[in-house]
Amino acid sequence: MDEPIDGKASNRLRYTLSVLGPRTDEQAGEEDVDAGDMRLAAVPVLQRARWPSADTLHLDESQLRAVQTALTRRLAIIQGPPGTGKTHIGLKVVQVRPVA
Repeated sequence: MDEPIDGKASNRLRYTLSVLGPRTDEQAGEEDVDAGDMRLAAVPVLQRARWPSADTLHLDESQLRAVQTALTRRLAIIQGPPGTGKTHIGLKVVQVRPVA
């Protein structure tokens, strides 16, 4: 299996994962971030132990592994039968932003 992008950058590479949680109120602006979203604001993605749970991200375990792989590998192939959330996960992954 491919190694993570850069093991030495494990604490520096952080992403905002709040796009993975549902925001039904027409995707509230950044000023409307609540306390639950704060723990998704700067996740060190190369440290899997520091990721929020699948429940926190409103994903199942397989979807969480797909997101983790897509954000930490140079190439990720997300596959599965119809209705398992491949398109949903792919769209969410491209919306995730790095933290400056």
